[in-house]
Amino acid sequence: MNTWHNQSIAELAHFLATDVAQGLADEEVTARLTRYGQNKLRKGRRFSALAIFANQFKSLVIWVLIGAAAISAALGETVDGIAIIAIVILNALIGVSRQLTCPH
Repeated sequence: MNTWHNQSIAELAHFLATDVAQGLADEEVTARLTRYGQNKLRKGRRFSALAIFANQFKSLVIWVLIGAAAISAALGETVDGIAIIAIVILNALIGVSRQLTCPH
């Protein structure tokens, strides 16, 4: 199977009907823009920080940890329960900061 990255520049230029040295003629540029549209990525849907934060609690593991914190608190191990909840919240905040600084 011959994929894009395995082909030579000459093969790609022939397949794409272009001249590597000259590029496309103006008429061909206009025709391709009409046929394919501009070479732009569509903007993705933006989410609020609160929605991203809430989304951090979809994992079963997170809910198991919250349950463990509740059980610890119910058994009188309040410090352990608070520590587990603090770690869960810290994990969620790190997840939010990652999503806001480098969205997918």
